[in-house]
Amino acid sequence: MKKMKSILLLFLLLLLSQTVFSFENCFITPRTDLTKFIMIPTIYSESFQVIELDPSTGSKCLDGTNFKFFFSPGSGTGIKKFMFNWLGGAFCGIDGYDILESCYMRSKSGLGSSNTWGSNNSIIQETTALGYFSSDHLTNPLFWNWNKIIIKYCDGSNHQGYSEKPYTFNGVDLWFRGYNNTFSTFEHMRKKFKLFEASEIIVSGGSAGGQATYIWTSFLQDYFPKSIKFMAIPDAGLFLDVFNNQSHCYLYRYLNQKVANLTNSNQLDLFRRCKYLDEIWKCMLPEYILEDIDVPMFIINSQQDSEAIRTQFGVACVPNPEKCTQIEKDQVVIFRQKFVDIINQIRQNKKNWGFWLRTCFEHVYQSTNAWYKETHNVYNLDLADWYNLKFAIGYWYNSGKLRETNDSAFIDILDWEKNPYCWGIKNENSLDRFFTILLYLGFGLIVYAIFISKLSECLFPKKTENLFVK
Repeated sequence: MKKMKSILLLFLLLLLSQTVFSFENCFITPRTDLTKFIMIPTIYSESFQVIELDPSTGSKCLDGTNFKFFFSPGSGTGIKKFMFNWLGGAFCGIDGYDILESCYMRSKSGLGSSNTWGSNNSIIQETTALGYFSSDHLTNPLFWNWNKIIIKYCDGSNHQGYSEKPYTFNGVDLWFRGYNNTFSTFEHMRKKFKLFEASEIIVSGGSAGGQATYIWTSFLQDYFPKSIKFMAIPDAGLFLDVFNNQSHCYLYRYLNQKVANLTNSNQLDLFRRCKYLDEIWKCMLPEYILEDIDVPMFIINSQQDSEAIRTQFGVACVPNPEKCTQIEKDQVVIFRQKFVDIINQIRQNKKNWGFWLRTCFEHVYQSTNAWYKETHNVYNLDLADWYNLKFAIGYWYNSGKLRETNDSAFIDILDWEKNPYCWGIKNENSLDRFFTILLYLGFGLIVYAIFISKLSECLFPKKTENLFVK
């Protein structure tokens, strides 16, 4: 009996050691192609003032440069209304490199340095935060004249974290001050632009900025005066805790824990409402903190977000689903089912929340045709029709009165293979399609005519006469 107990104990220890080993060796193959999937830019751009924060706030980018945010003042009915937007850009380590090495590489770019963001008080053109963030009343009738603040991204840790001293990699100091960058932005707006006298405030963001929206919302609810109507619009930030099929571990669990350890996340006021401080990575994944957020939200996301399925879930064929094997398609079904289960649970308890959730393999909708055209539609079961993002947010927002019923749920019920709005020209309405075909046809005819003309000249050269010979 004693021998059996020893064998059982040895077996358990071996099992535990293998579990720890597999977690500690959680990795993905290093990649450098992440940025092209982070945001989908448009041809639109708008003017913002660059505001550089005083170094005394503790704000810094990874390379130690001063943090800056972008500001566009409100007017008219929007003078006391504010909208904040955290920019996206993944986070250190998701590219497959060691956390510090990854941050070191980011520090050489606009995702880790403010060197290319313009000088203090200069006016710049910004193209990454439009749609419901636009100042054009024709394209954004809902919020066009609000005060708008773009919280740039250069800390590499999802706009959170604080380390008093820098870490050194390759002889370069790396600063982790994401918490200071965000909080000092709000403090600057409070002191200089009467933020606490606001009537309405909306926080938003895409990708890593969407994740930051979930992370910061409860903290900001305590920070803002109760008299302010406070809402949130996270876009493509609902990342899940799923097993990665390539690295064979819970990759986001592992990476978020490493980032949290590096940036002392469990010591921050930011997470004081989070009930998972002993597992701080849960405080950084929306799946675990959604239920405890009691601020009205409008969630924008793909039910099978291309970036989440590719990097979190490890399905390599995405975002080119036509290349997916049947096994990979089955994995996508599993991912979507978990996503839908979480949304269904939230909908039961969040009556004043809205949703716009497509089933296409996409990532971040704010600055895309989802807003700017009558395309990328999502079905609303209660309204029995398909609607674009502009209509959906407007329906939920309801001129500031917020609908407190479940009919603000715009959720695709068709999977990606059967969704008519996921593929190419099917996204265009009939008139757009007609003019698109006409344009290509006309261009083709011109090219064809030029080709025939040149070919004729080569085959049948014209005879030239000497006009000076009688």
